Amino acid sequence: MEPYPYQASLQDRFHPSIKVELVTDKTSYSTGDEIQITVIVTNEGPRDLMFPSNPDYSLQIIGPSGIDYSTLSQDVESEPVIIPASSHYKFEIDTWNQINTRGQQVSPEEYTIKVELTDIDSIDETSVRINQSFPMVELILVLVLVIISGVVIYYLKKRKRI
Repeated sequence: MEPYPYQASLQDRFHPSIKVELVTDKTSYSTGDEIQITVIVTNEGPRDLMFPSNPDYSLQIIGPSGIDYSTLSQDVESEPVIIPASSHYKFEIDTWNQINTRGQQVSPEEYTIKVELTDIDSIDETSVRINQSFPMVELILVLVLVIISGVVIYYLKKRKRI
């Protein structure tokens, strides 16, 4: 059977057999970690679907203070994408380095990642958490302080017994 060429007509734009899911490689990250952002397009219909290339998209990452990052798909020539009936197509759309539109590291918070596939008028979103990371030196200092505190407490308890 010939693939159904996906056209952006009004009738097809809300095609119920196409599902879009936005996923990241993890849900929790340390400050500075790269976040891999992937979209999975599932064809739940009985016929193959064909896109002229990777679907066009817009991506936004929204934090407590508003939009921290946004981008649009690049108009890069690629081979047509055929999604067979009852299967899915996965494509990595971006890697976010946690740098906002002002060129600064974003603060440890929860962020919403939102993607809109403009070819099929479909939106999905997910959330990720960025946690404060502790450099190794700070971690070692914390461990040393815990050990010293334990020794002092042990000594004080032992001293009261004498």
